Amino acid sequence: MDNNPTKIITTTNDCSEVVIQLSEVQEFDSGIDMIDIFDILNVNYTVPNYNIGDRSLTITASLLDNNFDGYFRFSTRDRKGLNTIGSVSIKGFTIDTKIIRKTDTIIFGNLRCDSLLLVNYGRFPQTISWHLAQNTAFSIPPTTLVAEIAPHDSVSIPFYTEGKQIGDIEDILQLSDLCNRSKLFSIQATCVPPLFFGESGCSLPVTLQFNPLHLLEAHNLVLRIDIPDIAQVHIMNTLGQRVLYETGITAKSISSLDVSHLSEGVYYIELRTVKGNNFGQIIMINK
Repeated sequence: MDNNPTKIITTTNDCSEVVIQLSEVQEFDSGIDMIDIFDILNVNYTVPNYNIGDRSLTITASLLDNNFDGYFRFSTRDRKGLNTIGSVSIKGFTIDTKIIRKTDTIIFGNLRCDSLLLVNYGRFPQTISWHLAQNTAFSIPPTTLVAEIAPHDSVSIPFYTEGKQIGDIEDILQLSDLCNRSKLFSIQATCVPPLFFGESGCSLPVTLQFNPLHLLEAHNLVLRIDIPDIAQVHIMNTLGQRVLYETGITAKSISSLDVSHLSEGVYYIELRTVKGNNFGQIIMINK
């Protein structure tokens, strides 16, 4: 006589999919009569066609959105009226990131230490690995390429940005879980030359023009500088290389500065006053 409910054998591959096997294996079992699926959250499921009295049945379920966990409940009844109730949770890729930094800029030639915050907003532990897709100036210590993150918890990972080249820096951070599911996040920064921003926060009043005393010499360019008490002048190219340096000067002697020997292109000019204030501005030389 059948006095036992339907037996549930649940097989999970832990990668967005669950397989549930329902079985009535004893020769005196009456077979499956009814199956009901309810309380469904972020799950797509399949119940195959079956005949009343079948001894076994397989239900498959998968996540609708891999970014969230899934859940559903089910109940079965055999032909003797005995009920079985079960529930299934499916693990999603529930990881988000946040870049922790004080500023979006980095001084050329320096290292800036930042941190990457990995947040697990799901109901399951997550094992996460990561790498930088483009291998630019961002660097994550290779000894921490895998992190274990508990449910509703976070892990902070230090990394640094190296000011290798002036301009915008960008890379793609790829996170992966044990199921080879991936998420991509953009990391961006801007590398600026030393002393590029002055204490006053103001731009330097500098104009670039032809020297009116040598109008026939088109390559003889000068900088007209209208700021008093200049002590030092630096001009750097976009690689951060200093191409012109003047020091020990006065406001009168720096009212014009010959830059005719410089090639066409974009440069950064930095000036320091006798009071120690720094000013900077981008200039473009066209010949």
